[in-house]
Amino acid sequence: MCGAPVEPALRRVVKIKPWGKHPAHVQHTVEMVREAFRRLLRWIHFRNSGGYLDLIACADGDEPP
Repeated sequence: MCGAPVEPALRRVVKIKPWGKHPAHVQHTVEMVREAFRRLLRWIHFRNSGGYLDLIACADGDEPP
């Protein structure tokens, strides 16, 4: 047997409920996540070009130099 046994309480199906009653609020949150991901990709591209990867600056919203 590989791995550890799973507790029965952890196997139950969890329903994913939409959070936030207003679609505009959810859309704003999705845009924030997309922008953070794009910023991370810009930092990774900067690192691959000979720079450095500063995750703290990326999390603060700073752009690579």
